Amino acid sequence: MNSRKYPDWKDYEKQIFAAIKEEFPKATVTFNDSIKGKESKSIRQIDVSIRFKENRKSVFGIVECKYFTRKVDIGKIDALIGKMVDTGAHFALIFTSLGFTKGAEQFAKKCNIGFRQVPFEFLKDFGYVPANGLDDVFMQEITYNEIYCEKCKKLNFYEIKVVRGFADFNEDIICPECKTPHLKNVRTDGGYKVIKRFNKKSITEKEYKETIVSHLIATREEWDKKHTFLWEHLKLLPKDELCFICSKHLDQGFPGTMPTEHEGKTICFECMMSQRTLLLDSKIVC
Repeated sequence: MNSRKYPDWKDYEKQIFAAIKEEFPKATVTFNDSIKGKESKSIRQIDVSIRFKENRKSVFGIVECKYFTRKVDIGKIDALIGKMVDTGAHFALIFTSLGFTKGAEQFAKKCNIGFRQVPFEFLKDFGYVPANGLDDVFMQEITYNEIYCEKCKKLNFYEIKVVRGFADFNEDIICPECKTPHLKNVRTDGGYKVIKRFNKKSITEKEYKETIVSHLIATREEWDKKHTFLWEHLKLLPKDELCFICSKHLDQGFPGTMPTEHEGKTICFECMMSQRTLLLDSKIVC
């Protein structure tokens, strides 16, 4: 007999709700809210609602959680816009377990709707549902390794992401061309890839830093896209509450978002651990 009190989709909504409460510690965040539509005069069900004050003005946001077996299409974005208009929401966020069609992403961006793909299993692994009585919170750390491949006669520059949470996945890191193992039994639950290859055995410290900086600039919109909540509406919050580099909300209570200082800027601990500080060292404005 299934002992679950509610199906996976409801579990997914509850986990998103818990994550949003962390991102908006000063807001009133309500799960499964009901709001009467201004135009329709009907009761509109809201998965999660967010209310806070900004410059003495009331800000109201709504959140849709889509635990689907297919990608969210443009019709779902269109329906969310209708709900925003009817409820008077200032902004909206939409989460899905699988992803979005290209048309849906473009439409959401145009309408200033925040969207994120957050896999259900990730949330279960990294703290939004307690495991064994613990209430852990993940932190992503990124390391870089340059290793010369004797078979290919090239130096591979690896980016390795490690997520410090309940999951623990170790594997061998191999050359993408000849499949030679380069690093044994490395924790890679955040994934790894080669971001550049050099036709020589070694590189200078300057080349090492320039490679990382170029990679960060090229992929800055992908930072934490699958694992954290970097939304457009965070710009509404005071800048001194956000990480200068990634705009994540700073919080003393959680490892990855604990504030720290670098080059006179307040940044999150995760940016410090992931060498994003090279952007400040290189005098690149974030």
